[in-house]
Amino acid sequence: MPDNLNILLINGFGAPIETVQGHLCEPESGNSIYLSTPLGVLTLAAWCKKKLPNYSIQILDANIILHKYLNSENRKSISLQYLLNLMMDDVVFIPKFVGLSMSSSSGHTIDIELCKTIKKRWNDSLIIAGGIHATTFTRKIIEEPSIDFVVRGPGDEAFINLILSLENKNVVCNIPGVVTSTWNTDSIANPLKQLDDIPLYPFNLIDMDYIITHDTSSPV
Repeated sequence: MPDNLNILLINGFGAPIETVQGHLCEPESGNSIYLSTPLGVLTLAAWCKKKLPNYSIQILDANIILHKYLNSENRKSISLQYLLNLMMDDVVFIPKFVGLSMSSSSGHTIDIELCKTIKKRWNDSLIIAGGIHATTFTRKIIEEPSIDFVVRGPGDEAFINLILSLENKNVVCNIPGVVTSTWNTDSIANPLKQLDDIPLYPFNLIDMDYIITHDTSSPV
């Protein structure tokens, strides 16, 4: 693994790959991408900043990046792979760990393509998938060669415990909620006992101004 202390957190795509490709290939196709505050990755970022203070944290929101491109004045026809490469160009470090929030089943195929792109660029980076979709379709996701682990259920404690165990070279397959292969896909993370324990969200890590100034309940 790379000798760095960097965690990249990605809010995965919410639209089907056919929809995204259609928008990218047709500059006049408009913009039907929905936006919302990525609470999943914000929660993980908050825990990382509290429990892993030596790590640098960066958040990428795939939906915001796509939305911005579709609204750009110089929009032109590009391929999906070109967009994914642009996303990776925005990463300011070599990530040791990549946490991918897969919250929408619609975004499954395009999120897998994103993981493949990450592995091509940083082969030693470990990709950890989580979110509602990853929790529901754990077996299908852990079978993907580009995904190293799946956190099934709440990631508040499981994600942090996984990273700490990997750093200390401890066994990780016994951590509740950490799925390492198809044999332990029934593992489920423990729920957080006190929601008040969640640290303050680091809103400075995402473009909140863009979210606030765009309607998050309907496409624009």
